[in-house]
Amino acid sequence: MKKTTDKGNNQDDVKATVPVAEYNEFLSGLILTGIGLDSVLTQVRNRQGIQSAETLIPQIAAKAQYESHEHHGKHYAAVFHEFTVVIPVNDEPAFFLQFTFQFDYETKKPFTPELFEIFKQMVLPIQASPFIREFIHNMMSRMAVPPMVLPLIKSPHLGDGPGPS
Repeated sequence: MKKTTDKGNNQDDVKATVPVAEYNEFLSGLILTGIGLDSVLTQVRNRQGIQSAETLIPQIAAKAQYESHEHHGKHYAAVFHEFTVVIPVNDEPAFFLQFTFQFDYETKKPFTPELFEIFKQMVLPIQASPFIREFIHNMMSRMAVPPMVLPLIKSPHLGDGPGPS
């Protein structure tokens, strides 16, 4: 078994300059083979403050990275999509939730940093959104914190930011 690993990180300095035909060819050979929760860390520091607050404005951050390998001529990638949700009350974090979902793919062509830069901005949010929304809502409910419903994520349009050229 030949195994090579490439790791792509969440660098914002990668410039996504991939021709549209090449990106479309990559997407046509992409098969989602699995989704699972990779890790989770959560804490409620001020439940009363959250319960009594008139408005809660969550701070949400996301990042993604991948690991890829080849096995018997096939390409595989594990994409790790991490989210951090903080709800501050009186400028102090009252609720904290950090979790990572793993998305497993089989690909005809391997991820490259340039392909992944576009993928994580255009495809990954759409595929991850239902799982992320449900998980945040469910965890908040289980922790006796008023659950929030995140808005639906819409597909970005080509030409509105990074994408194939």
